[in-house]
Amino acid sequence: MKNYKIKNWFILLLVIIGYSTLIGQFEMGKPDIPGKCFAKCLIPFKYEYDNYYEYFLRYTGDDRRQKGVKGVSVITKDGEYRWVKKKADRNCLSDDPEDCLVWCIVESKEVRDAYFKVIDTMLVKDFKLDSILISEISEVINSAITEWKEIICEADVTLELIQEIQNALIVQGFDTEDEFEEGVLGSATKAALSQYQQVNKLPIGHLNVDTLEALEVIQNED
Repeated sequence: MKNYKIKNWFILLLVIIGYSTLIGQFEMGKPDIPGKCFAKCLIPFKYEYDNYYEYFLRYTGDDRRQKGVKGVSVITKDGEYRWVKKKADRNCLSDDPEDCLVWCIVESKEVRDAYFKVIDTMLVKDFKLDSILISEISEVINSAITEWKEIICEADVTLELIQEIQNALIVQGFDTEDEFEEGVLGSATKAALSQYQQVNKLPIGHLNVDTLEALEVIQNED
């Protein structure tokens, strides 16, 4: 667990230091395919996990203060880094408010489980063998900032397409408190789409092809 934390902070440091260089590389490497459109999308952090069971003697009695019983709190799943959209940058020069929103990296809290275990079976008789599933991050698969992704060209964003996206998001449970304005790619639809992308580890931003394929709004051409 500790080794992962050190490694992950090192990766984040490289991300921050190399941000300007990376952006320049992505600008130079923009795909140029006739009839297709591309945009830079945020790429969620992706991880590999080591899963294993930790066995212990769970105390089943009522006197948790007696000798031989110990309360413990165990991390059952490591915290993950994710992108979060913050308020607009005051110094932004773009006329489009969406361009001025700032994406920041935050760490989600690890998942914990608390229980009482028996540490001395000579003193305590009320217990049973139990286990708990532990998920530790073993590898950070992706820590890129942005990548060029194919998106739906503006001319192809039709009323029917927007309605299909809205219906697919609702089916997946990604509605918002305010109802969608049907057929309009407004703030409610964009917020739900961004949430869907983050939860499902999809490129974040724009009507990218990866997201619409995941929503089954369009078909994978491969």
